[in-house]
Amino acid sequence: MAEHSATYIANFFVDMARYNENDTITNMRINKLLYYAQAWSLVQDKKPLFDEDFEAWDYGPVVPSVYKKYKSFKKNNIDVIDKDYSVNRLSEDDLSVLLMSYSYFNQFSTSRLVDTTHRKGSPWSVAYKKGKSTKIDKDSIINYFQIPSEDLVIYHVTCNRGMKSGRWTAIGDDFPGLVAEEDTFNELQKECYIYADELIDLNNMERKSFVIHFTKGPDLEDD
Repeated sequence: MAEHSATYIANFFVDMARYNENDTITNMRINKLLYYAQAWSLVQDKKPLFDEDFEAWDYGPVVPSVYKKYKSFKKNNIDVIDKDYSVNRLSEDDLSVLLMSYSYFNQFSTSRLVDTTHRKGSPWSVAYKKGKSTKIDKDSIINYFQIPSEDLVIYHVTCNRGMKSGRWTAIGDDFPGLVAEEDTFNELQKECYIYADELIDLNNMERKSFVIHFTKGPDLEDD
């Protein structure tokens, strides 16, 4: 059983949006970010981020309890956090999943996230064919997002972040001595799922080594 409910986890995305003046977080957007975070947790950590199931609604996967919680905001920005919410109450695994998924998926518009959940063969499309509000089974999410082992690329990386610039050095049999400037790494981040064997703070990096994993992300920028 997951430690927190979907409504509790939703606070994370509201909290993140409050610290970015360019972010607008709506009921629809929260549900889409929750969907991808749940998928990430199910595939990477082999456990759900929360126990509630999504339902296939007209505009993609929705957790009914989360929709009801923020229904009064309609299409407006949500800026209210539960009094009992604290990021410190999230486990290291859960926080890692939330930060990584937010970093990747928050670059896309809400309409793009909706369109992607509607793709043919997606968990939403399979459930929706059975009727609106059909439960989206967690196993269908795992099967859809699971990356075949042969498509997984693992880089052993050493980061040396200097005062003026940073660079990422990939060390391994396949890429001996390969060096990528930080901008290149950021471009890869737009195209791939990225997670590591430890939480990475890209804005406060000292020289360190870690294993970083690149897996092909959904083609959100393709029609």
